[in-house]
Amino acid sequence: MLLYPVPQEQTDCQKAAIVGLGGIGKTQVALQLAYWVKEHRPEYDIFWVPALSTATFEEAYVEIARRLALQKYSDDDDPKDLVRDHLSSDEAGRWLLIIDNADDGDVLFTQNGLSRYLPESENGLTLFTTRSREVAVETVGCDVVDLSEMDWAEATSFLEKSLIRKDLIHDTAVKELLEEMNHLPLGIAQAAAYLNKNQISITEYLRLLRSAEENMISLLSREFRDMTRYADSQNSVAATWLVSFEQILKSDPFAGDLLSFISCIEPKAIPLWILPKAQVEEHTTRAIGLLCGR
Repeated sequence: MLLYPVPQEQTDCQKAAIVGLGGIGKTQVALQLAYWVKEHRPEYDIFWVPALSTATFEEAYVEIARRLALQKYSDDDDPKDLVRDHLSSDEAGRWLLIIDNADDGDVLFTQNGLSRYLPESENGLTLFTTRSREVAVETVGCDVVDLSEMDWAEATSFLEKSLIRKDLIHDTAVKELLEEMNHLPLGIAQAAAYLNKNQISITEYLRLLRSAEENMISLLSREFRDMTRYADSQNSVAATWLVSFEQILKSDPFAGDLLSFISCIEPKAIPLWILPKAQVEEHTTRAIGLLCGR
């Protein structure tokens, strides 16, 4: 999947954002784009910046400055300034900058936020991946791509590739497993890792998942090694959802209260009239928008 073809001629600095749930495959799509550009548009330099935190952002910029041999003229020179200024200049040539996991608006948009280190150039393309629609709109405006869940064929193919025992894909419970995981790549990968390690059937895995709340929490909290994710990131479905919930609480406590309420009602198709209301109607609308954008 490619977001858009990289144009032969650029007239302005192009920015786009991929938005989707944690674990839905945003980083993998960005990687696909990077490899496509490397193969088909070799005149582009490609830079990858993890925005998991201020520290990971700064580390990436330091490495970019080193690889580009950007010279510091004093000890006070900040590598982030050097990288921004270089990529904003004509001498940088064509480039693609991928800002991955830009989930925290505070990291980007506060007074000392990292957004001031993003380059602007007619020669540049910048792609953000984020769980937050608010961050996406703030950074790129309307050029936002929603990454939806995989369809049945894609999810089945992904599960088969993740299994050691390929015959398990013919288990009659495959459809139920994929539905339980909401066709989410991270959930499917976690289930496949458990099946591979414990040599059980999909039917048995579903029985464990549904037998008791403690079993479900244990299964969805179990960490596993995923070569497509960052080495220090938490890979379990439960940990990924917890990060999203904590970010929602930080951004809007009332939205967190709504999500806690919803979790006690029904997984989906909840009527708006049943939800608690904020004192100001616009606050309720904004909170619902935040939840729908995660």
